[in-house]
Amino acid sequence: MSLDELVYYSQHVLVAQPLESHSAWQEVGARRRIVTFTRISVEQPVDGKPPARKELLVRTLGGRVGDLAQVVPGEARLIKGRHDLLFVSPDRYSGELCVTGMAQGHYALRPDLTGELRVMGSPDLPALKRPQDAALHRLMGRSIPDVEQLVLDCLARSGAPHPRD
Repeated sequence: MSLDELVYYSQHVLVAQPLESHSAWQEVGARRRIVTFTRISVEQPVDGKPPARKELLVRTLGGRVGDLAQVVPGEARLIKGRHDLLFVSPDRYSGELCVTGMAQGHYALRPDLTGELRVMGSPDLPALKRPQDAALHRLMGRSIPDVEQLVLDCLARSGAPHPRD
C-alpha cells in the first residue's frame, strides 16, 4: 500500500506501545481462527485526531490458544514494551480495531544515537509487489515529526470524503 492509501483507509495513525495481549478463537470470514487481542497505550496521535481513549484494543490474526498456534504470514506482530507506529482501522464486519493492511500498517520504532525514535519496517512485512510506491520507502528512517508532516500532507491532498469522518 502507498502512504496515501494507508492514511486514507486508517481511522487513526498512532505512536503506541503494546501493553499486554491474549489469544482466542473467533469467527473471521466465516471460518474459526485464532486471533490475538493486544491492548495498546496511545502515546501520540500522528494524524492530528486523537482517539477517544488512551488505551485501545487491536486485533491481529494468529496466535496461540492452548497447544494450538496459527501463524498468518504478512500479519503485524505487536510486541509488549516496543514502541510502534500503527495505522489502524475498524474491521468492516466486527468493528474491532485492526492494523490497516496487516504488516503494511505496522512500523517498529527504534531510537537513533540521539534517542529520537525512527521508523523501521515491520519484521513481518512480506515482499512488496511495487516497492517503489510502498509507504515503507516513504517512512523508513524518518522521525515521528517527519512522519506526522507526511501524514498531514496526505490528508490535505485527499479531496474525497474520508471513511473515518
